[in-house]
Amino acid sequence: MPHAKRYFIEGYDPSNWGDVLMATSSASIVQAVDPTALVVFSRALPYDPVVQNTIFAATNISEDYGHKPSWLPFSKQKRPFEITASAKRARNGDVVVFCNGYIFGDPWPTRWIEKLANAFESLHKRGVKIILMPQSFGPFENADRIKIFEKIIHSSQIVFTRDGRSMDYLHHSGLRGLNVFEAIDYTGTLNFNPAFANLGKQENRLAIIPNVKIREKYGDDAAADYIQLLSSLSRRVIWDYGLDVSLIHHTAGKDEAMITGIASQIDADVSIVKLDPLATRRYIGESQLVVSSRFHGVMNALTQNVPVISLGWSHKYSEIMKLYGAQDYSIIGTDYAEVPKLLDTLISHRANIRETLSRANATLISQQLDRIKQQFSNAINN
Repeated sequence: MPHAKRYFIEGYDPSNWGDVLMATSSASIVQAVDPTALVVFSRALPYDPVVQNTIFAATNISEDYGHKPSWLPFSKQKRPFEITASAKRARNGDVVVFCNGYIFGDPWPTRWIEKLANAFESLHKRGVKIILMPQSFGPFENADRIKIFEKIIHSSQIVFTRDGRSMDYLHHSGLRGLNVFEAIDYTGTLNFNPAFANLGKQENRLAIIPNVKIREKYGDDAAADYIQLLSSLSRRVIWDYGLDVSLIHHTAGKDEAMITGIASQIDADVSIVKLDPLATRRYIGESQLVVSSRFHGVMNALTQNVPVISLGWSHKYSEIMKLYGAQDYSIIGTDYAEVPKLLDTLISHRANIRETLSRANATLISQQLDRIKQQFSNAINN
């Protein structure tokens, strides 16, 4: 008698709210495509227990071998992107749903990518289907790395890129395949918690979501300028526009020093917000405006029609802003000279921007989500 099909949700970092939202929404897609699916969250989810139980109640959760339903099917993690011991025991017909947002590109160490490629190849040879959910790719400049990425694509049943630039990077490097498709990041479609669907009133606040990656990528001097910029923007909206300011943790503490540094320079009352991933998303949705350097902070704003300035460090930021027609409010790098003017414009035109985002969401999410589900279904059933 064939065993029940298991879906291993892999590749997410439990300390990164964007990864957790992607893992959670991917489980929702699995359940929509295969209502009998046994879903394994291979790493702990940082949700409030009540919220977590709601999520798991909407999904058949399994432990390693899929027979005993459990709300704690987690295995010990190494690096967040690595395939866990649970998934390595997957059998013919099982599915690995890989949810890391950005690991395949030159910014990351070759040894990390090679380890993943070997794990993917081993699973593929055993008849395990690998689905790379929407993520960013590239750039690819190193010929040896390109060969590693070829192994990843050939081992995967289907690969979703989440932006056009990523698709271009794959094509220009010769990394083509009939199994590669462009698809939107769908974390804005979460529907596990019925109460979550109904946002409260718009609060009179600017939500700021910093990212320690600015320091890691550009150095201490750039980080000091970044902190000064966000502090200055906070003072301006408090004093000139009468808005409140909230500094939001979009991780489980990675941005702590950055947030503390910003708050110390504002010289006014601000809120420092630490919530679980879904509650954080809702808090962003109930804000008037957002300035974010976390990708899914940007996504949480865009998909809830909240005007946002994106201060990013890679093409994934500019690409998603362009998709929503908000490219004028996207900055990549550390040239922040225009940001104060962008904030003034954002505030002045926020009603129109909300309408633009609402129209975009009405078509982008619904149309692309249906297509993703169909392609996902085709991949697991072929």
